[in-house]
Amino acid sequence: VKRSIRVQVADWLAVSPAARIIEWTNGILSLLSVLMYIIQDLFDAIDSELATAQEYMNLFFAADFLLHLYAAESRSRYIFNKYVIVDIITIVPTLIIFFFKVTGNSGQRTTMEILQSFNFLRVVRLIKVQHLVLRENNNAREYGGPNVRRQLIGALIKFFVVLFSFAGAYSTIENEFAPDSMIKRRNRKRLTIIDSLYFVATTVSTLGYGDLAPISIPGKFLVCFMIMFSLAIISDSLNQIVTLITSQSPFARDSYSPSGLAKHVVVCGKFDSTSMSEFLSEFFHPDHGSRDQMCHVIILGQDTPDLTMRALLDDERFFTHTKYLEGLVMMDKDLERARVEQAECVFILT
Repeated sequence: VKRSIRVQVADWLAVSPAARIIEWTNGILSLLSVLMYIIQDLFDAIDSELATAQEYMNLFFAADFLLHLYAAESRSRYIFNKYVIVDIITIVPTLIIFFFKVTGNSGQRTTMEILQSFNFLRVVRLIKVQHLVLRENNNAREYGGPNVRRQLIGALIKFFVVLFSFAGAYSTIENEFAPDSMIKRRNRKRLTIIDSLYFVATTVSTLGYGDLAPISIPGKFLVCFMIMFSLAIISDSLNQIVTLITSQSPFARDSYSPSGLAKHVVVCGKFDSTSMSEFLSEFFHPDHGSRDQMCHVIILGQDTPDLTMRALLDDERFFTHTKYLEGLVMMDKDLERARVEQAECVFILT
């Protein structure tokens, strides 16, 4: 059956090396877009050059968006994907400004100025970077291993997206709506993204030094919303980060370091405490002589050992000659932790 062009394009986007390169390019340009926004905000003198570069980036983002929209099986469902919404809210304002510039429509200057005030939304493109990074770390999930790294990356990026988004919105609102009389009275200069990030960080952390404060009415409303929002989202992200850092099993951090002339073997595969007990009892049986008695057994398992397995590892018969490492035989770093290349042999239990 002849497939439609849409299906062929969808298959190409799913498996083609070129499509992977496009996805990586999208992620890298998204990160550059955020960095350029920060530089533009700090150094107005080079604003025009970076603005032009940003316009061409958005043309690439728009082409990538339209290509995926065409290949989507359900376009209505695709539009409401959170990563697609990121594309829409970050691309559309810049493309409208670019259109006005190309057509020379100077009568729309007010509209262009309003749209330029939404430049801080470019920070949300960090979510696209998060999506790319998490997809590249899918191997651990595929093989059934711990996904602590995936969750930690996601929580960190979500935390920074929220912080930078509020900082961008706060600096934009305060610079646009702050009364001149209040600015002169407080002798306050134009707020940069760094000033706003400092204010947001101290505010949501409840430190509140008081050296910066909103002076515009919209800014005060934003800060009220930011505080309520941060209680739910940012606090949850911080708690998730701390939990993930402290919850990783010590068996997943440990490694084997050969000492002296000691030999070692690696045991992996499918096992439980009963089968492992039988293996260790046979391996260290006195009938096998002193050579096996001096050999270390490194157990590489994908799960954290349960209480029964830990009791077996603490058994006085095996305690000094066994070590359990939590990891995956499909991961090079875990094989390196077990020093597989230096092992006498590898036992695969089934």
